[in-house]
Amino acid sequence: MLQLGARCLGSNIMLQCKARSAVPLINSLNGHQKCQVSVHQARLFSVTSNLNLDYKDQIKQLKKAVSSGTEPVKPLISFLKAEIPSYKSAPDAAKYLGLGGLVPFVLPPLHCLFILHMYDPNIAYLQALYGGCILSFLGGVRWGFSLPSNGPLKPDFNNLSISVAPPLIAWGGLMLGSPGLSIFVTMCGLSGAAYLDSKVKAYPKWYHGLRYLLTVGAVSSLFLTLVLKALLKSKDQEYLPEGVAEAIRKARQS
Repeated sequence: MLQLGARCLGSNIMLQCKARSAVPLINSLNGHQKCQVSVHQARLFSVTSNLNLDYKDQIKQLKKAVSSGTEPVKPLISFLKAEIPSYKSAPDAAKYLGLGGLVPFVLPPLHCLFILHMYDPNIAYLQALYGGCILSFLGGVRWGFSLPSNGPLKPDFNNLSISVAPPLIAWGGLMLGSPGLSIFVTMCGLSGAAYLDSKVKAYPKWYHGLRYLLTVGAVSSLFLTLVLKALLKSKDQEYLPEGVAEAIRKARQS
């Protein structure tokens, strides 16, 4: 008991000393950034900082902590868990059609895994084609919200350029000539479009939930196809569109 009391007393004295030693840090910070930092924040910083750091390093870390703010960034998984359940309030037509739109994403990897027992680049390319169509459709949503004169979004360069970007990304990915690369570009396009849509507060809440749910399903299916490409034996060589294959043959002959 005596040892425990001595340890508690020693810890209390150390905390008080560290809090007092943080006062010069606060004064220095006020002189440079003209902001107020409470003694509680200084005490928290001094306790969690490394005692081996010198005075200048402590100043830099304290400035960085104050400038970055105290509110932690919400993890992606927690964000999705909080937002996705709102899809339940979506209209039945949007809900059923949206979930049905996942079928062409899910079937290709399942077909390769359970029926062919090998990776088929032609089926993978068909999946990438469908992903490009969906990506183009998602760009049209923002375009439709921007066109009405009294709409929630302005028809400015920012909104309209974002709405035409997904079709261009889909087209560029499909022109790469490799199903694996096309799928990867489609995954990036779907994820980026979902991130940009998350910043639009004019969309109904149920649309955000349904949007995130469908994006997770689509990206997961595309990612599964890439995993099968790496793990399973390939049925044939990488599929190349006829025009690309012809251009490669002419280049080799010349």
